[in-house]
Amino acid sequence: MVSDDRPNHPMTFIVQLEFSGLLDREALSKAIDDALQRHPLLRANIGRAKQNRDCWIDAGESRTRLDFGDLDQPIQFIDTEYLNLRRETGVRIWVRHNSQRAVVTTQFHHATCDGIGAYQFIGDILYAYARETGETALEPQKAVSAERLRERAKSSFDINLMPQVRQRLRAWNEARQLLFRRAAVMRPSQTADLHSLQTFPGVHSHIFEKNVYRDLRHIAQDRGQTVNDMLVEKLFVTLMQWQQANRPLLPSNSIVINMPLNLRSAADQDIPACNIVANHFIRCTTRQIQRTQELRDKIAAEMLLAKHERNCSRFMEILAGGYHFIPRTMKVILFLRRSVASTILSNTGDPTRQFYNDFPTSEGRLRCGSLILEDISGVPPMRPGTRVTISIFTYRRRLKICMRCDPTCFSEHDTQQLLKQYIRNIAEPATEA
Repeated sequence: MVSDDRPNHPMTFIVQLEFSGLLDREALSKAIDDALQRHPLLRANIGRAKQNRDCWIDAGESRTRLDFGDLDQPIQFIDTEYLNLRRETGVRIWVRHNSQRAVVTTQFHHATCDGIGAYQFIGDILYAYARETGETALEPQKAVSAERLRERAKSSFDINLMPQVRQRLRAWNEARQLLFRRAAVMRPSQTADLHSLQTFPGVHSHIFEKNVYRDLRHIAQDRGQTVNDMLVEKLFVTLMQWQQANRPLLPSNSIVINMPLNLRSAADQDIPACNIVANHFIRCTTRQIQRTQELRDKIAAEMLLAKHERNCSRFMEILAGGYHFIPRTMKVILFLRRSVASTILSNTGDPTRQFYNDFPTSEGRLRCGSLILEDISGVPPMRPGTRVTISIFTYRRRLKICMRCDPTCFSEHDTQQLLKQYIRNIAEPATEA
């Protein structure tokens, strides 16, 4: 994530939380400081240390960027969206509020943590805030172990899982796919107004209410799919439709969806926020996408493969194989700025289930002291060429789709139109039913 970081395409992701209630600034500031003490990588910089190599170094007195403002005050950067880990810590926080509502926007560097790590940290902030504002219905805070951070690589790959020769061949084959089979790059519309590019955070979303989400689950079940499989299917269809309307693809051209995979096991529950994630790439040609049953069968097979080879995936073989056998492979891929995925689709589920502690609820919403958690949004980072990032949430038993398109070339209108097209394709089965 550090090697792949660029000023125009920072390896950062966004999480935004909306609350009802009166926010206490002093209590929130203290809660953030308390939570940071449990998560060393979020209060660290990158610098030269052991054997003159890049290492995590405690930032000392350097504070996390925390910015308060009125609810309608826009987010502005001191410099740019790029978060330089050599100069600041890996999380920025903006708080906008009035007497009735609060919106907390966070930006995390993916080298410091993945989405689950971010929600663990956010849960600790809310726990400390609830305690500061008088919440009594809280269990003792669950402990985390900073020493476990040294073991996090064990969760991702064991180089001895298979013979070295076989591993070398599989790593090279997957690297060859990434190098020479470029993923289709999503293009902005031909009528895009390039003078009205998106402002930060630029996340657009749609919510399917509980009853519609229930219907979608039943429809997917009747088809022998999971809801996630159906969402992947509809995303392939949407991206093909969008691309055909703006830059037609050949039948052999491939659309590639990058799906993050959580590599944590039950034994990793006490690890502080960090990055323990791999990626699974699903590649489909436009010809395959146009054949509905073939597409569904391929997605089901890919999901099964991702589940069973989670800790020994093709992507992890590139990392491990490249590190041990062909160390320049990843550097070459990054240098070429190849589009390895058309989009990133992260199914987060209910983020509150990643919190270390449970919270009392009020009508299905989490109660955090003086605040009630109403909604959660967010999107993954994006590389050059991977111009669409999507997260899926299910907080409060509703299905929420969040999308952000590359702000360097997609207008806000384009993002809205692409999201609407995706939502129409998802909703179509429910309408038919």
